[in-house]
Amino acid sequence: MLLPRVANIRITLLDTSDRRKPKVIVEQYIPTEGRQIPILFKVPLAPGSINPRHTYSVKAEILIADRVWFTTKKPIPVLTHDNPWELQIVLGRSS
Repeated sequence: MLLPRVANIRITLLDTSDRRKPKVIVEQYIPTEGRQIPILFKVPLAPGSINPRHTYSVKAEILIADRVWFTTKKPIPVLTHDNPWELQIVLGRSS
């Protein structure tokens, strides 16, 4: 499916150390402006903002008219505990 020009991507970095209450570290919106997948992105992090003892995950969504059309089925572990700093994310249709 081609993304409409108005589609936006939302990338959320979560501290998932407390699984019952994940904490949003960074939430970034990326306008697609007609670009199609794959869309490269970087999540800016302040120096010292990552605690090596914590666990972190990334969640991604594609929004069209502020509705989630595609999403990660579950957050993807990143950054600490031998998880990757770089990744490719495949999204599934939102239910």
